[in-house]
Amino acid sequence: PALCWLESVWRKETRAAPPLLDFIRLESLILLLDGLNEIPRRSAEEYRDRVAEWRALVEAIEHRHPGVRLLFACRPLDYTQRLDAGRHTRLPEIEIQAMEPERIRDFIHRRFAEPIADRIWEQLEEHPSLELYSSPYYLNLLLGQIDPRAAEIAIPQDRAGLFTAMVHKSLQRECRNKENPRFENPELLTSRDRRTLLGERCRPGWLPTGAPLFPALAELAFHIQDASGSNERWGGLPWEEAREAMVQGLAHALPGDAILEAGCDLGLFEDEGAQAGEIRFVHQQMQEYFAARVLAQRPDPNKLALPWRSAEIPESAEVLIARGG
Repeated sequence: PALCWLESVWRKETRAAPPLLDFIRLESLILLLDGLNEIPRRSAEEYRDRVAEWRALVEAIEHRHPGVRLLFACRPLDYTQRLDAGRHTRLPEIEIQAMEPERIRDFIHRRFAEPIADRIWEQLEEHPSLELYSSPYYLNLLLGQIDPRAAEIAIPQDRAGLFTAMVHKSLQRECRNKENPRFENPELLTSRDRRTLLGERCRPGWLPTGAPLFPALAELAFHIQDASGSNERWGGLPWEEAREAMVQGLAHALPGDAILEAGCDLGLFEDEGAQAGEIRFVHQQMQEYFAARVLAQRPDPNKLALPWRSAEIPESAEVLIARGG
């Protein structure tokens, strides 16, 4: 199944190129497979099965076509189902290091003209969150929000502030878009919310919570995150199930279709999935951000607990311990 999926993606992305199997047989191929933790699944068991399929592919290629290289990328904390589980030898691992200050500065200068880049770096160089932006992912999110025409450049202090600022900017963009009347719907945003968002004194990163738009999206993310009893889950829901999850979370009737369509407009969901009738957040950390808004309002220490007794440790972790970590 893993090879079938690879072949379908290869055909879609390369079109006129020779088949993937031709390159595998020639052993002139390096495949970068990003997001091992992002494999869609509805349970921890299904995730283990999916990873096992990739493990089988790795072993098959290793034995038949040793010149082919497969590079898997995954967040370290999500690497609970190892690709080398059950092997006599461990697969080599590469850990991407954080960018050093000079690399961050170079990254900024590649994105903006010198006067603007210098202004950004001057603010960021001594900023307490410089370590956060040593990640290319977070730095890219930050730079995508900066308006070079603005008199001031705001640097969010943490990840929550960064995602809030990104959603805030997207919401302002859609509220100003005269071709999209969706955000004039008072069931999504009150007229006061709209005036605040479009006013000159609107606080950077402010998100309205009086109308159901963002509380409903937060309940949806929390439902997806919580469904499998694992804080690692990032998956999708059929459109109808997504609507029902929001209604159950807020315990009252909602304009579910309008909320989901608004989420698509804001860039919160994957376009391809939404077109196929499935709602899936555009990135796992976007889902985690919205789910955390619910957890902040309804704290539950049990959801933050980690196993520490040997009987509670998952099998994959036991294998690691047996090998000496």
